[in-house]
Amino acid sequence: MRLSARAWLVLGAALGILIVLSTDQVVPATSAYQAQMRVWLAGRATGITAYLLLTGLVSLGLILSHPMNQSTWKLSKRLFPWHENLFVFDTATAKDLTDRIAAAKEKLAALNRKIAATARQAAAAQAVVVRQVVTRAAPPSQPAPTPAPEHDD
Repeated sequence: MRLSARAWLVLGAALGILIVLSTDQVVPATSAYQAQMRVWLAGRATGITAYLLLTGLVSLGLILSHPMNQSTWKLSKRLFPWHENLFVFDTATAKDLTDRIAAAKEKLAALNRKIAATARQAAAAQAVVVRQVVTRAAPPSQPAPTPAPEHDD
């Protein structure tokens, strides 16, 4: 027994509604922070969903492979399609997560390079300013004053 087209349609619709509500499509963000947090929340929800799907997949696999299932419970006929579909969906979710992590790592590396370049530019500018301040504050070079002669009166 596999999932029917109607079940796939309901699952797809629920997932679509969840995605639309968790992103910026229905209610626009009122601030940059809120917009940034929505992206973070959507990513976090994807990760938690992947772990829950993996937990369900492993649980169904353990039930299907349990010796009592083959002799007493006989749930294989009903559970195997769910196990099979969860495997496909979980694999796709894991692939999506690895792609997102790789993209985030690339963005982070680019940001770190940009920060390092900005820090080098700031250090160079600071050195120039310090040199300018030091050259302006230094008194002009004058000969050292000669000490006054001492009188023995």
